[in-house]
Parts: sequence; structure tokens; C-alpha cells
Amino acid sequence: MDNSSFNVLENYIKHIEEAFIISKTDKKGIITYANDKFCEISGYKREELIGQPHNIVRHPDVPSKVFKKLWETIKSKNIFTGVVKNRNKSGGTYVTEIKVFPIVIEDEIVEYISVRTDITAYAKEKEKDISLAKQNFKTERMRFKELANVAYVDNLTKVFNRLKFDELVETELLSAEKFDSSLSMAILDIDHFKKFNDTYGHLIGDEVLFMIAQYVQNTLRNTDIFARWGGEEFVILFRNTELEDAKDVANKLREGISKLKHNVAGEVTASFGVTQYQKFDTLKDFIQRCDNALYEAKANGRNRVEISK
Repeated sequence: MDNSSFNVLENYIKHIEEAFIISKTDKKGIITYANDKFCEISGYKREELIGQPHNIVRHPDVPSKVFKKLWETIKSKNIFTGVVKNRNKSGGTYVTEIKVFPIVIEDEIVEYISVRTDITAYAKEKEKDISLAKQNFKTERMRFKELANVAYVDNLTKVFNRLKFDELVETELLSAEKFDSSLSMAILDIDHFKKFNDTYGHLIGDEVLFMIAQYVQNTLRNTDIFARWGGEEFVILFRNTELEDAKDVANKLREGISKLKHNVAGEVTASFGVTQYQKFDTLKDFIQRCDNALYEAKANGRNRVEISK
């Protein structure tokens, strides 16, 4: 841009509200002019900017691909627009909405003009809004988890309830059918549980339920699904487990339960019925076989494990 052209523009651009700079077409983008507004927001005096590369206001957090895109755009004689984080003289941060125009004379780029609008205050408000939105999302997610726990966890024993089991067992049956994987189930029933309630009261009965539920929960693998089936019955799903292996686990649980001792009610035992999913089983088939095995265990004297194939 020759001096006469520049003198015509200077009175206009010197005091406009947008930050205005002109730079050379070399690789560094050496600054040849900066108006008052650009000096104000950057913190530099005009003489400190003239002769310096554009990198003087580049913020280290801005990815290099942003500047690569900028240079590719203006070198192709197009206008680049975007929002860019900048660094001022004191090392602080300000944000500008930027437009970079290539000045083309006789099909050659002779200079670049950069017009920047300071939107730091707006950007900070947006950042606050985003931070608040994230916090609200986190709070709502925690609230949802709490509600899910209320919906899916048995209030007394603190293990999954029947509702959650019904949801999970359908998924496990579909998985076993699709991938031809082994799936076994056990139903356990606390022996003579009515005696605890009748002899010691329902509060002691509740403590016995909690004691056994916690023991089983802490003994099973993380991959097993354990839930209160109802009353004094609990159910276990053994993922990727054959019938004999499930029977072995049930026996270990039975032995462990028989060694537990409530400080008022004393010793307690449990009976187990175990079965394995068979191809094309309905949920009703699966549960019925397991229940039949449990009935057999109780009929054969209790405190034992029976299987149903």
C-alpha cells in the first residue's frame, strides 16, 4: 500500500473500535502498522509492534493447526474468519474475533490486513456458562445415579432388588443365546427363616437377611449378578459358568453361610437350587428348573445344593 493511499485511510483506521494491523506477506507476517485499539488490547506500544512477527501476540494454548488454516486461507486469496485466543504484553489472555483480508493488486497479494474485535468479556461469560452447564450435568448425573440406586437396590439388604434382576436376566439370556455362552443360575433360600421372625422378632430376622446378603455379595465374583428375589430368597446369575462350576460355588457359599453366627439368633443355614441355561429356554423355563432344584434341596433335608439339568 503506497503512502498516499495509506494517508487517506489512516485517519479512519487509527481510532476505530476494531483492532487493526497490517503485515507483510513474508512467512513471519511482519507487522507494518497497528492502530490505537490494537495497542490498547495487546498492551504493546506501536513502536514495539512494528517490525515484529505476528507470533508476538500468539497464545501458546492455540493449536498450530489454527494458524496453518489461517495462512492457507489468506494465501489462497480468501478471507479468514475465526475466534482466536491471544497473549498480551504482560502474558495475560484476551480473545478476539478475527478477520484477515489479503490485499490483492494485479492478482498478487501485497499485504494482509487483520481486523480484530475484542470479545474477551463475552468469552469469559460463555466460559462461565459452559462451566455451569458442566456442573449442572454432573449434579444431575449424580442425582440420577442416586435415584437409580433407590429404584434398583433392595432397601434392607443393599443388594440388587427383583426389579433390577428382571432387567439384567433378560439381557443375559439374549447374550447367552446370541453368543452360545454358558449361563447358570442359583436360587438360595434361608432355612427355617420363619423361626427367626417368630422366635426373635422381625428386626432380628432383618439382621439375618442383611448378614447373609452381605456375605454372599462379598464372596461372589464381580461378574456375577446377585439380587434379593423376595422374602428370604436370593438369586445368583453366573456368567460364563457351566452347571458343575456353579454347583461348586453354591456349595462353597452354603458352607460359608453355615459358619456365620448371629449374636442373637445363632447359626443359620441355606438351601440352593442350581440350573444352567439351555438353548431356546424361556425365562420361565430357566427359573422353573432352578426353583424345582431348590424345592428338592429343601425336601431332602435343607442345607444342601441340588441341581436340575
